[in-house]
Amino acid sequence: MTLVPRLFRAIQTAACILVFVTGIAKLLSVEWILDASSSPYGTWIWRAALLLALLFFAEWIIRLLVRRKGTTTRSEPVLIAPPFTGLWKAHNSPADNVPSHGTPWGGQSYAIDLTVVSDRAPRFGLWRLHAPAEFPSFGQPILAPADGTVVTTVDHCRDHHARTSLLGLLYFVLCEQFVRSCGPDSFAFGNNLVLELSDGTYARLCHLQQGSLLVRPGDLVRTGQPLALCGNSGRSTEPHLHFQLMNSLNTKTAYGIPFTWQGIGVPRNGEHVSVTAP
Repeated sequence: MTLVPRLFRAIQTAACILVFVTGIAKLLSVEWILDASSSPYGTWIWRAALLLALLFFAEWIIRLLVRRKGTTTRSEPVLIAPPFTGLWKAHNSPADNVPSHGTPWGGQSYAIDLTVVSDRAPRFGLWRLHAPAEFPSFGQPILAPADGTVVTTVDHCRDHHARTSLLGLLYFVLCEQFVRSCGPDSFAFGNNLVLELSDGTYARLCHLQQGSLLVRPGDLVRTGQPLALCGNSGRSTEPHLHFQLMNSLNTKTAYGIPFTWQGIGVPRNGEHVSVTAP
């Protein structure tokens, strides 16, 4: 749902950044920024930026509330294969909460996130923004969960640095979330692909590595076939796989469909899942 024209987005984003920078400047007592903001012109610019930022924030809240009111239709779980091999950890699992990601928007009611279990994963810090290649999930093969047809693909989004530090998390919460929630679907899902399964269900696999997709729309795929590599594109704090089933390609009207993985079921938050390659 768009409450203001898209042409206004850039101005609103700049306003949010200006208000954020000015607030930080006041906390840190950066004199030249404080002098500029207190000048006659600077005062009016800051007030206008504050108003635009408040409008941006209000719209984001309204969009969030509208998304939370979306339709979530339960049905029998679809039995499919896990789209990975190796040892992975579940996050934001529908086994613990539905909608699992806090909103049914985009068919995410039964979505799940997964990261590779490894001792070499960077730890949460204060300021460092880790490169995606430092995480064990980055570059892991992502497989087809069932026989199907590739319907859509996105492969142009960059793999950004992780937000697993206090600095990165503040940026993610205070700025990045606003921008990505108001942009196109790729702002949220990053590089992704959608498969149409034989029963008409759609499977979406998200946050894939840029340039790693091995399939194109129209391709027929078989269960277990490599599709792409795990990445850190879109609205992602660290490299991981986001997987979901849905009834439609339309992110505004799609509702999520529950799944169960063969031999596994649906892992709960924090549960480790081991899948052996065939």
